[in-house]
Amino acid sequence: MAIRDRRNQGRTNRLFNSQLEEVMHKYITVAFLLLVAVFFQLNCSLTSALEERENSSVHLSEDVSATDVQRNLFLQKLNKIGEIPVGKGRPRLFLLNEKTGWLCREKEVWKTLDGGKNWKSVFRFNESDPSRILDIAFINELKGWIVTNDGVLSTDDGGLIWSAVSFFRNLSESVITTSIAVRGQKVIVGGSRETVNEIKAERSIFAFDAAIFYSPDSGRTWGLAQMPQSKGSISKVGFREDGTLLAIGEISNDIFTSLDGFTWKRENLNSPCIDKELRHGNEYKPVSLSFDKAGNAWISYNDGRIIFSDHFGHWYDIALPGDMWKSDDEGLAYFEKLCFINSEEGLGIKANGQVLETTTGGAEWNLVSNEIRYGDIVLEENKCVLAFDDGLYMMSFGKAYLNDKK
Repeated sequence: MAIRDRRNQGRTNRLFNSQLEEVMHKYITVAFLLLVAVFFQLNCSLTSALEERENSSVHLSEDVSATDVQRNLFLQKLNKIGEIPVGKGRPRLFLLNEKTGWLCREKEVWKTLDGGKNWKSVFRFNESDPSRILDIAFINELKGWIVTNDGVLSTDDGGLIWSAVSFFRNLSESVITTSIAVRGQKVIVGGSRETVNEIKAERSIFAFDAAIFYSPDSGRTWGLAQMPQSKGSISKVGFREDGTLLAIGEISNDIFTSLDGFTWKRENLNSPCIDKELRHGNEYKPVSLSFDKAGNAWISYNDGRIIFSDHFGHWYDIALPGDMWKSDDEGLAYFEKLCFINSEEGLGIKANGQVLETTTGGAEWNLVSNEIRYGDIVLEENKCVLAFDDGLYMMSFGKAYLNDKK
């Protein structure tokens, strides 16, 4: 009897264990299927996000010829200010305020005191002089600078008399200057300086490295900034709204920032939000540097790409090569100048002079003119001022445009 009971108990235990194993097997199978489903969902979400990011990249409106409606809307926003002086080279504008400004071309500088309606020549290089004007900036109605291919010149009388800045002439090494930016009493000049690259057979081999020159006191004193070594030159310099300084070099990932003007650091672009070709390549050259009043920044490259930085200093891709341009744009398929009124509205000038408009922060562009060729574009308060062969124009955006129409 006892033996029979033990056998029954054994069968009961085996049956229980068998049922338990079957239940556990079902639970494990269900858990595995749930994990597979979760993984599949995450993969789909990631793929969808990547596709959405690609699809949201900047692209030119399919109507690349610009419809009459788009063109008319654009022209309605333009208010012609006046004619601009004729000369060799593209015009470069610097507006101190709504009344006072300067315009330069390769050999000459003009000044306006009535917002661009009339211009007066204040300085001109002789035709035999090899100097060419590259950039211009003023801190008030009298004090200003022009950057040339042969150094930096300053004026204390609004542009009538110019003299070479001795600091650049007295440097022991050769210097090339390319760009200038001002904010208050702060002046920053970008360029390059000759350095010893290596020594072979007791002979020094020289090369040019990027260089930044800084004055904290309206040009009374100057210094050579400390910055990471970078081949080539600094092509553009500027100030964010908060006073942070920004400079771009000739190499794709050479973006530098500074808080005081004398000490600079290279921006870290090792982010999944930045295309890896830009992060690790050096064949793409920055072309344009633009800021809005909120401190956001845009940089365009000579291969058609655009990157964006918010006022916190985080960088993102907006456009990748091939997003915007057709093959027949080869060689001119990039923005030479950008101007943003805010984080959404802006204009861009292509290398061939065509102008495009965006109302989505650069995520989408509309070609608004095939015929007009623009020379320069600058931000004046909440409006863009455009210079081209037909004259000087002011363009309002958003609320400013609506207020102007009232």
